[in-house]
Amino acid sequence: MVKELVEAAKQINEILEWAEATNEGFATLVNRIQTEVKVHNHQFSTLMILSIIDKFLYDAPGRDKVKERKNGGDEEQETQDAYERVSASWGVRVDD
Repeated sequence: MVKELVEAAKQINEILEWAEATNEGFATLVNRIQTEVKVHNHQFSTLMILSIIDKFLYDAPGRDKVKERKNGGDEEQETQDAYERVSASWGVRVDD
């Protein structure tokens, strides 16, 4: 069972990455995942697919940073951004 779920996750990620790179339409993307990805011959529900796509979109900035890093992105700027974000969060936590 777990093996099938891992394989489905890989398939979905491949489809999402390809769709992102090619600007595939949303309805086509949802339909493609529903028809091409199955676990024990069952499709994912539309709601589950929408949730997966939503998470993929939410994670986009992180994926962009990884791609940037692989392509020789600015580590110093990334460090500064992380410092500002984390220190601001720490200030909120400590002030509570």
